Amino acid sequence: AQLVAAALECFREQGVAATAVSDIVKRAGVAQGTFYLYFDTKDDLICALVERALDRLVERVEEAAGTPGATAVEKLLVFRDAFVELADEPHEQEALRVLHQPHNREVHDRVTAAFVPRLTPVVERIVSQGIEEGSFDVCDALTGSLFVLGSFAAVESTLGGTSDLERLIPEVTRYTLRGLGYRGDIASV
Repeated sequence: AQLVAAALECFREQGVAATAVSDIVKRAGVAQGTFYLYFDTKDDLICALVERALDRLVERVEEAAGTPGATAVEKLLVFRDAFVELADEPHEQEALRVLHQPHNREVHDRVTAAFVPRLTPVVERIVSQGIEEGSFDVCDALTGSLFVLGSFAAVESTLGGTSDLERLIPEVTRYTLRGLGYRGDIASV
């Protein structure tokens, strides 16, 4: 946790690319060897930071899923907003760019493999609620949740930058709602 906190500070100040492991350990007040007890590379640390951000996303979606009185559509929009805010700081955007580099594909896949199973049951509950409310017209809540996660994961994996995200997310949200059989107003989504 101390190394992660120090890395976040360094990344915020210097950017990911300009931060060396020596900067991180100096900020953390530990020996360089201590870093390598926990992480093999700076990319592994970046993976840990992304996992931490994903933990916040899962917590926010779990909280939204349990909100009494909120509709399934409102809960899915919280998921969308949490997804967008996942990388709203420059150092987080840079960390995601590092994670999406071809040589980091294995790390990216490891992070994705860890968080999709955690999100699936939460999104499944939301889709199930939408089916019960009559808002969604899908036969199976699990299939619907995989559709939602797949739609947003596709944006995440092909993301070219923040401007792309701002352009794509509203459209992906509308397509996702339509794919779930939602017939309500999506113009303002």
